[in-house]
Amino acid sequence: MSSEVGMPNLSDDMFEEILSRLPVKSLCRLKCVSKSWLHLIAKPHFIDTQLNRTQKHKVIFGTTASLSSLDPEAAIDDDNMPPSSLDFPLKGKPGTRLEMVGLSNGLACIMPQPDALFIFNPSTGESMRVPERVLTKKQKKRKSTVLHGFGYAPSIKDYRMVKIILDDGVVLMFSLTNKSWKRVENIPDEYDLCSWRKWDPLNGAFHWLLEDMGDEDPPFIAAFDLADGKFSNLPLPESFDGDYKYFTTGILGGCLCLLESYPFGFEFSCWVMEKYGVKESWTRIRFVCQNSGFLISVMPICYWKKTKELLAIIDYCHLVRLTNPTDGTYYVGPVNKDRFDHPIPIYLSSWLHVYVESLASPRLISTRKKKKKRNKKKMRQDGGPAVRQR
Repeated sequence: MSSEVGMPNLSDDMFEEILSRLPVKSLCRLKCVSKSWLHLIAKPHFIDTQLNRTQKHKVIFGTTASLSSLDPEAAIDDDNMPPSSLDFPLKGKPGTRLEMVGLSNGLACIMPQPDALFIFNPSTGESMRVPERVLTKKQKKRKSTVLHGFGYAPSIKDYRMVKIILDDGVVLMFSLTNKSWKRVENIPDEYDLCSWRKWDPLNGAFHWLLEDMGDEDPPFIAAFDLADGKFSNLPLPESFDGDYKYFTTGILGGCLCLLESYPFGFEFSCWVMEKYGVKESWTRIRFVCQNSGFLISVMPICYWKKTKELLAIIDYCHLVRLTNPTDGTYYVGPVNKDRFDHPIPIYLSSWLHVYVESLASPRLISTRKKKKKRNKKKMRQDGGPAVRQR
């Protein structure tokens, strides 16, 4: 492999080890070096290895007509680092009104036009259109409200898109591996559907903070498993005393959290579930704003465990970092040295997410199962074993 480009005499394993640590843009360029390099970089095992070793996170944000990405670490260190404009399917076409459905493992699900859904890799530009799941005549007639979500189910190694038809409580799920839709468990009747405003994928499930419509029980966290299509509940902190209407779920540092999104004051709270599903693992963090001003909203972007810094947008337009001094209380500090807000048009964004750069190909994933079926069929035709012999 290495002799094709005059590389030192390295074993294939060592060569793969080195390449898997390179950024996605560099790997895309290296595909052109030789056929063997192209074959290696396109292997599912290599793609998974590169993703698992990726430490670089980027912020993706956009409006109804544009899509941009930003390096959050560069945003802290370089005041003049501009965001990068991204291409996407149907960009610039008449009727384009871009919506972000969700991101997971470097793949995004976007809807640039009504009912036109694409699974898209913003790092490589590859995309695949999702087959449309047509609504019934009854649903079309009453113009049913439809919500979408997108995530990854690690237990079955499949990306899945979820469509919820609120009026009927119907839940539909699309499998990228099978390229097909199926109907799964309906939304439980006691769930407050109006609260389903934010989708947070973690551990192969979506999470929402909801209230029980049936009685006066306290709110709870609902989880929807992407592997089996079933709902379950997660416990809130024992001493949770906030008004749930001012909290929302989120993901920080790979942990489920509850964020006080409308604090109306100079401080706000964040609850972090350090061990997934364990009620006793909830930890409360308080944030205090040192700067003059009145907090209206807080939207965390990403969290660095080593430096204990949180990058967030407050009051819809100020990009700030929150640091942890020796007393354990976080303080809001500006990203820029001289100005409180960052010189990028964050306030123009209709949405904003954090993602990791990945080589994952939506087209390749959707063809893996077909290849396995063809290989099994060929083995039977060649007289090979149809099932594994013990």
